Amino acid sequence: GKMKLISPRSSSKSLKNFAKNQNTQALKTVLMFTALARTAAADSNVKDVEVKKVQEIMRRVASADCSSASINVAAKSRLFEQMPLQRFVSRAAKHLSLDDRREVAQAIAEVCQADGRVSDMEAQYFNGMVSLLGLSAAELMFDAA
Repeated sequence: GKMKLISPRSSSKSLKNFAKNQNTQALKTVLMFTALARTAAADSNVKDVEVKKVQEIMRRVASADCSSASINVAAKSRLFEQMPLQRFVSRAAKHLSLDDRREVAQAIAEVCQADGRVSDMEAQYFNGMVSLLGLSAAELMFDAA
């Protein structure tokens, strides 16, 4: 189905309310979409193959159909104008389980690799996102026992 992406407001309190009222699944979906769209633009040009990968992941993870146009817009704009992406990610991460956060990180990695190579800028973006998601290297690699 078509998904309306509601972007939660920046304040910690409104994110908490969003997580509570929309459920964490919705928050994960918004976080996933934003992070992936921006991944596609991490090395400053958005490639078709990256957009397709974002669409594929969003369908798989959130059963959401995202138009390539919406991904391009999100990639190129500062989707959360009222708040830098970094702050949104670190705040949203506090409301998500380890599995959800790991899923977001792994999806970012997939988009980084979509065009067959990972640029320095993509690698830096990925590292930054992993730390904003509050993931250790071990948590990223291994399923929690």
